Amino acid sequence: MNILFRIVMKPINWVCSFIFGIVATIILLFAAIALTFNVWIPHVAPRLLRGHDGFDLTMGRSDSNIFAMNFNFYDVAIENGDKFPIPNFIQIDRFSVDTLLFSLLSKKVVVENLVLNVPQVTYVKCIDGRNNLTEFLTQLSGGSSPESDEQTVKKERKKKEYSFKHVELSIGKVVFMDFTVQPTRMREIILNYSFDADDIDLDELLRKITSDFKARGVLFLLQAVLEPLGKFPGFFAIAKPIQAVNDVAVEVLDKGIDTGRNLLKKVRGQGE
Repeated sequence: MNILFRIVMKPINWVCSFIFGIVATIILLFAAIALTFNVWIPHVAPRLLRGHDGFDLTMGRSDSNIFAMNFNFYDVAIENGDKFPIPNFIQIDRFSVDTLLFSLLSKKVVVENLVLNVPQVTYVKCIDGRNNLTEFLTQLSGGSSPESDEQTVKKERKKKEYSFKHVELSIGKVVFMDFTVQPTRMREIILNYSFDADDIDLDELLRKITSDFKARGVLFLLQAVLEPLGKFPGFFAIAKPIQAVNDVAVEVLDKGIDTGRNLLKKVRGQGE
């Protein structure tokens, strides 16, 4: 009986040892990657971002903790690829996000802390109408293929809710370059925008920023951001209504500009 028991248990023990060895290797590998994350991520991140659209990223340093889902990146710069006439795009002094790990598995994702400090954004609009901000966010969202009604419904069903315990956002200035007209139209908008809030949901956050950006005359930034934003799970239901309001505001603004131009022409005609 003992001999038979040993014969039966021997392959079982071997399989258990094999499985345990694989699990232990995976755990040790993850621990090694996590413990050295701040060393290799500044070198690997540029390769992860670089795609067919050619956006390039550089990172100064990382002070992150994967085990606590706390990420802090400093001195980050994103440059345009060859498809855009100038390389300047986004400068980021600090990007930090601290998320509750278990909330990622639930319907409501809780972000403990979100900090984004941007000294400068250079918005470039090409001759064909493409802009670097929309192109970049579309690349991050995985493409811009149109969605069917069925896909939209599925996205609505699985959408997540996002809440933030603390949010800090600051933008120094925006450089606007429009190559669709000749000579190239260029504006430098000094925003000095700062937003600080506690215990705020995603929809409230987006609506507040939307209102602030409208008041500061940077509607084109919202238009560029909200278009690809709706492709992210959980953002569709929030981004689309805000974008609709923004589209109306842009239309009203354009009509106002056209009216002003017509009045100016009439005044000049009377003067002559």
